[in-house]
Amino acid sequence: MKNNYLFIIIFIFAMIIFFIWQNNSVVISKYEYKNSKLFTNFNGFKILHISDLHNKNFHGSLYKKTKDINPDIIVITGDLIDRRRTRVDTAVDFISQIVKIAPVYYVSGNHEQLSASYDELKENLVKLGVHILDNAYITL
Repeated sequence: MKNNYLFIIIFIFAMIIFFIWQNNSVVISKYEYKNSKLFTNFNGFKILHISDLHNKNFHGSLYKKTKDINPDIIVITGDLIDRRRTRVDTAVDFISQIVKIAPVYYVSGNHEQLSASYDELKENLVKLGVHILDNAYITL
């Protein structure tokens, strides 16, 4: 009986550690796409895709990783903010740093669409020169 309780306690503790790590880590995956139909000026073109930050402040580590990757464009595909704990200033601070690295393209996610602060966020992103692609597209 004691072994069962010990196992459950260890399992719960391990899951808590895993979830804390999962919510505070940055995962980088690299893919190389080749297609003979692409224009040759896209050879070596780097696209950095960022998603689901949910207002998380990585205290400069995400900016440093972005800078180290040195992308040609940065694409953010939603959930830059969290609708329950919206801190527009955290999102805008991060974006104000990365727009210095490469052009930023942004598509809102469900957290932005459900947030009362989305108009404020969008206004700040436009001021920073971010290309907003809600119901729109841009040809590179």
